[in-house]
This record gives sequence, C-alpha cells and structure tokens, in this order.
Amino acid sequence: MNMKLRGKKRMKGQYFLLGAILLCSLFFMGLPPGQQVFEAPSQDLDYVLGNLEREIPHVLNLGLDDGSPRTVMENFTSWTRDMTKEFLIDLSSFWLFAEGDPSTGNVIVSVGNYLGSDVTIALDLDGDQRNLIVQDGDSDSTTFVSVAPTYQLSVRFGSEYRNFGWNRDKVNLFALIELERSGNIARKDVVA
Repeated sequence: MNMKLRGKKRMKGQYFLLGAILLCSLFFMGLPPGQQVFEAPSQDLDYVLGNLEREIPHVLNLGLDDGSPRTVMENFTSWTRDMTKEFLIDLSSFWLFAEGDPSTGNVIVSVGNYLGSDVTIALDLDGDQRNLIVQDGDSDSTTFVSVAPTYQLSVRFGSEYRNFGWNRDKVNLFALIELERSGNIARKDVVA
C-alpha cells in the first residue's frame, strides 16, 4: 500500500508541466512566422523630433549659463542618441553654434558631428575659410577674428550646405536632426 501512495506523489507535477507546455505551444502557434512580437508605432518620430527641436536651444542656453556650451551640447546629444536607441530610433544630428565677443569682435564657431561617420566641415565666414575634420560623436571649434557686426556664415558637411546671415553680438544656433526607424524618416533643421 505504501508503494501506491509514493507513485501518485511522483506524478502530480507532470500534469502542471504538461499544461504549461500546451499553453506555451498554443501561444506561439498564434503568432505569424517571421514577424516581430512587438513593434513600436512610427508616428512618434514627429513627436520626438518636435521635442528635440524645442529642447536644443534650451540646452545651448543652459550651457552658456554654465560657461561650457560645447560640453553641454555634446553630453545632451550623446544622451539623446542613447535614449532614442532604446526605442529603436536611430538619431543622426549635426549642430553648429556661433558665439560673438563684442569686446574683441571675434566669433567662436563650434560644431558637433553625430551623423554616424567622420565628416569634414567646411566653414566660410565672409570669405575666411576653415576646414574641420570631426569624428562621429565629437565636436570641434575655431575662432574667426575681427568679424563685422553682421556676417554671412556658410557651412558644408557631407552633401549638406547651409548659409546664414547672423549677428556677431548674439549666440546663433543651427542643428540638423534626423530620426529613422524601420525605413521611416523624420528630419528637421533648427535655427535659433
């Protein structure tokens, strides 16, 4: 009689195991083959792009208040790139800002490259031309001396070209932001 009781105790768990296997197989049979279980909607690219468009000028202002605008812009762009990857969004961006010094008439132009590859940036400020080679995820700056109160700055990077008419006595900003997910692309120029 003892033998029969032991045999029944050993067989209790196999019904739970069998039930779990059946439930799992039913779940996976309902999924279409070759497709992802979850894909976030692509409509949010425009929403994220709008947020970045509004935030970048604020980030630059925070950096100016802190006395290190280039470092703050680098940190924000790197952080944003990492955060968007968590949502399967690839962020490519390029930013440029120009700070004028009214006492000297100099203008410091800083650029940040987050386009996914190293790039040569050609700057032309009223005929004074400079080339900066900037690695992906890095930034650089150059100083133009004795700049007129209003000036023309053109920038060429990769296949992109932009031209701006800016004032020396204010901080000027340009950013190109591109978000991509599953072939959907949202792109925006920010000028402030």
